[in-house]
Amino acid sequence: MANISFARVLQAAKGFSARSKNCRTVARNAVERAMRHSYRNRRIKARNFRASWIQAINAGARDAGTNYSYFINALKHENIGLNRRMLSTLAQTEPLTFKAITHHVVRETQAVTGYRQLPVVKTHQDFGLLVSNIVTETIPRGKIAAIHKPRRSVANYY
Repeated sequence: MANISFARVLQAAKGFSARSKNCRTVARNAVERAMRHSYRNRRIKARNFRASWIQAINAGARDAGTNYSYFINALKHENIGLNRRMLSTLAQTEPLTFKAITHHVVRETQAVTGYRQLPVVKTHQDFGLLVSNIVTETIPRGKIAAIHKPRRSVANYY
């Protein structure tokens, strides 16, 4: 901002309060700070949108019986070029379509690779069933789903 004229600084400082809008040095510092924050916050905004898209995709994938990471891997394996924004919109507005895509992609990936995804464990009762499946079947290394413990309810604390 070294070579910007004072007129341009004042134009950028429009709407600022007190000396930030009309005093040369204070306005220049305020405009520089505002530009730094706007640059940073544009990146943060994009990051937050991506995180919300991933949450929506994960919720839709779990409704379809899989998880986010397995679903995205299956999409890449099948060379399907839907981006996360479109997948998120589908998961929120067209859940049946999203579930159909999920089932198709996961089924095709399992047929080609031979890997089978284990069900996501949601309760302790399902854990015994999962352990019996692991004992009786051979499962490729790294394909075991994460075990999710149920959250404690507020009633347990009182």
